[in-house]
Amino acid sequence: MDIDECQHDVCDPDSTCVNSPGSFSCECKPGLLDSSPAAAGAKNKCMHPGCEHPWVYHNGFCYWASQETAALSDAREKCSELNATLASVLDPAENSFLGFHAVQSLTW
Repeated sequence: MDIDECQHDVCDPDSTCVNSPGSFSCECKPGLLDSSPAAAGAKNKCMHPGCEHPWVYHNGFCYWASQETAALSDAREKCSELNATLASVLDPAENSFLGFHAVQSLTW
């Protein structure tokens, strides 16, 4: 009996999970590129062609997760230096996407 790994939210929110006997793969949605080619059974990160690595595309925007710890004001300043803003979570899908890409609980 094969387990359907795709039932366990194993892929990037911007990809589609494809189950196969004993494994699965994550395929980026049309128009998106796989920014981290991985072996079968590993999560991938899909990006819009306009988002440069390590930025990741989702729903019309490019996101980047810092691994640094910073005060809110410092995080805002760093984002400004990158010509960006801190993300505002506006819906459950965006929250899921950001949670998938967060490196640690203090990601900004």
